Amino acid sequence: MRKFIPDPPHVRRMSGPLDNAVFPYAVGIGGAAVMAAVALLYFDGTIMYAILAVAVVDAVVTPQILKRAMT
Repeated sequence: MRKFIPDPPHVRRMSGPLDNAVFPYAVGIGGAAVMAAVALLYFDGTIMYAILAVAVVDAVVTPQILKRAMT
C-alpha cells in the first residue's frame, strides 16, 4: 500500500470549481431548471407534476450532497 506524501509547503494546490461556495447551488438549481423546462414543455397532467416534484428534490438535495463531497 502506498503512503500518502503531502505536498511541500511552498506548493499551492490549484483551485477548481468545487472550491467555489456557489457551485453546489448552481448545479442543483441548473439541473432542476432543465427538468422543469422539460416537464413544462413536453408533458402534461400527473407526470408533469411528478417531474416537477423530482426537480424540487434535486434542487434541495444536490447541494447538500456536493457540500459533503467537498469536505
